[in-house]
Amino acid sequence: MKQNNVDNYEPIKVYLTPETTPIAYGNKVECLKLSGLSEKEARKIALEPIELELYYEVAQGLFAVESEALESSVICSPYTGIDLEDDDAPGKEQEIKVVIPLGMSKVDSAYALKTKYENSIRNCLADLINHHNGYMTIPEHDNGCFSLCMLDMGYNTFYFKDMTYDGNLFSFSGTNEDGENLEIDECDLPDNGLLYLFDYLDIIKQ
Repeated sequence: MKQNNVDNYEPIKVYLTPETTPIAYGNKVECLKLSGLSEKEARKIALEPIELELYYEVAQGLFAVESEALESSVICSPYTGIDLEDDDAPGKEQEIKVVIPLGMSKVDSAYALKTKYENSIRNCLADLINHHNGYMTIPEHDNGCFSLCMLDMGYNTFYFKDMTYDGNLFSFSGTNEDGENLEIDECDLPDNGLLYLFDYLDIIKQ
C-alpha cells in the first residue's frame, strides 16, 4: 500500500476537547508542553482542528494519520504493521534538477538558489513559531541547550533559550559560555544559522 502524495489525498478535520475526547486531548496537551508551551497555551492550541489523512487498506479497514506526522515519519498499516510505500519511486534516489536561465551565470544562479532556500527555511520556522503565538522556548537536548559558534561577537558560543518572531525578524535570548544573559536577532547568527536551528527543532520534534 502506498502513502498519499501531496496532489492526491483525502483529508478530514477532527477536534479534540476535554469533554468529548479527554484522553486524546490530554495527550495532545502533554505533547505541546514538551515543545515549550505553557499549560495554558497548550490547552488552547490543543482545541484547534487537526487534519488527518484517510487511508483504506483493502481487505483490512479504514485508518487515518495526522498530516504533520507524514512529513517526518514512516507510516505503517495498523492492521499488518507493514510500512507504506513512498509514492515517489520507493528505493530510488530523488534528484534535484536546477534549470539555469539563459544568460545567467552559474554564480548568479547559485546566489539565487541560496536566497530561495533561505526564504523557504525562514517560512518554515515562521510557521512553527506562529503555532506558538510568536514565542517559544527552545527545548534542550541531552547535553544542554542548543548552541551555535559565533563570529566577531566578543564571545565564542551562544546558548539558545527563547525565540520570538514579530512577523519580520527572529530574535533570541540566551547566554554565552560565561553564563552572561544576551539578546540577539537573526542578523547576528552565523551563515546558515536559521537552517541549523530549524534542523535542530525538527529533530527534537521527532
